[in-house]
Amino acid sequence: MHPCKAVFLTFLVVSTFLWASSQAVFARNDLKFDGFRANLNDIISGMSTYCKKQPGVMDSAISAATSNDIDLFRKACGQGLRSNATPFGDWQFLYSTRTVDDGHGTVYGVLKRFTYDNRSYLLAIGEERITRYPGQTGEKTDTRPVALLNIENGTSKWQQVFDFVRYDGLSWNVREGSISDFSSANVADDIPLHGIWQRYVANDFGNLVASMKDMDWPNRN
Repeated sequence: MHPCKAVFLTFLVVSTFLWASSQAVFARNDLKFDGFRANLNDIISGMSTYCKKQPGVMDSAISAATSNDIDLFRKACGQGLRSNATPFGDWQFLYSTRTVDDGHGTVYGVLKRFTYDNRSYLLAIGEERITRYPGQTGEKTDTRPVALLNIENGTSKWQQVFDFVRYDGLSWNVREGSISDFSSANVADDIPLHGIWQRYVANDFGNLVASMKDMDWPNRN
């Protein structure tokens, strides 16, 4: 084969691969749970990669040498990044902790504050890890995606009112037989769950990931 043809074919193959990889992100249906889960995986992977490339951003109180322990690494990375604005959209990095029965839980991801129908909300999207019986023989850790909607409770504090992800972490938290009915007896009727899900959980979060890919973050940082 002529050397020029070989170079051209190599360029064509590489270009096609890069184009296909880019299109794969935009081809996702952000309204479908699989698209949401893929977007979340990209965010989590990006955060972890950034901290590994820039260890100085991690919480100095936690040694980077513990990076082989996923919980300690996420704590160091998450505490170093949390509350900082993402460089690719009007969201913030998130790392939060909470106490659960027989253990503790963490959420690692991003959050967004917004106003919808003249009411303030906070949406936290990330991966939750719940460890029960830590340090004991029966220690067990469960991992699942979450999309937690919070509302101001009148005292400048946030109160969680809904998780758009079903508790098993495998699908949207909707009524049986529906793909978009987020009606819930535990949520006030005046909270527009469907509108918030479509605009922020699906579309805006999907746009955030697309912007991250456009910036080639964190590879260019």
